[in-house]
Amino acid sequence: MSTNRRIVLDLLTAPTKAHFTPDVRAFLPAPLARCEGVDALFEALYLPLQASFGTAAMQPQLMAADQYAGADWVAVMASLIADQSAPFLGVPPGRDRQLRFGLFFKVEGGLVSEIQVLFDLVGLASQAGIELLPPFEGRKSMPLPGDDAALHLNAKGAPETESAHSRDLVCALIGGLNQLKGSALQSMPQRDFWTDDMGWYGPWGIGGAEGFEEYQRFAQG
Repeated sequence: MSTNRRIVLDLLTAPTKAHFTPDVRAFLPAPLARCEGVDALFEALYLPLQASFGTAAMQPQLMAADQYAGADWVAVMASLIADQSAPFLGVPPGRDRQLRFGLFFKVEGGLVSEIQVLFDLVGLASQAGIELLPPFEGRKSMPLPGDDAALHLNAKGAPETESAHSRDLVCALIGGLNQLKGSALQSMPQRDFWTDDMGWYGPWGIGGAEGFEEYQRFAQG
């Protein structure tokens, strides 16, 4: 999996069409949409980013790689940090902008064959003075975990049982979120999955949380 992480890191820092299969499938967030083919992907995502920010490079903060449903995947939390010199999806330009991403890459034969993208466009709009959502209680900023240790680029690989446990824990966590009964937060057994000193990096409108109590109050609630 370390090879796949390096492939994705290279793509994030200097994206080119050579990183993708010709028929790559892309699932992009609104107001963009699903597209197929590397040319369509660059037309929809990377070229507009470059036109607005002068770059399409993203700074990764967290990265995880594993197999899921028989395929190799790399998941990334990343940010594009730059001056915005032109409008991007209706957001006017400005200095020192940060656009946060959640990215999921399916890797086959050393190339990305599928990409799923989430970005915090609402947070970018707020930096331009456009508030699309009501005020929220969560933290508006969280200290970034982004360093080489967080990316585990030089790790030889965790024991297979530990990796499988981590993957299964995340899947169970998501399953717990789907168990809400009425408005009782206790019906989602989140205490089973988080440490007390956890960090939550939520999107604009929910915000971040330091510790489980803040997570329950700001994000889960």
